[in-house]
Amino acid sequence: TYESIADAYGLFVRELLKFNDLSESARLLPGTIVYLQAKKKHAAKGLEAHVLEKGETVRQIAQRYAVKVSHIYKMNGWAKDYVPKEGECIRLRK
Repeated sequence: TYESIADAYGLFVRELLKFNDLSESARLLPGTIVYLQAKKKHAAKGLEAHVLEKGETVRQIAQRYAVKVSHIYKMNGWAKDYVPKEGECIRLRK
């Protein structure tokens, strides 16, 4: 659980959830990427963009590239309620 991970690493649960762009304790599934510190404002060099595939979410992309969801929205000039469509190119670096 997120609670047991937070406890094992000396973190607060809300801190761990914030690092992983979660507003409430979600069910932790096997294979889920969990960050123990804050993610970056942009992806690593060489990872400038990602083309959204069927079924992907912005949060999944944020977890894959270690970028905060809020910064992906900001870099792409999207409103907070915008949902990108399959095939859309998502900027990950300025």
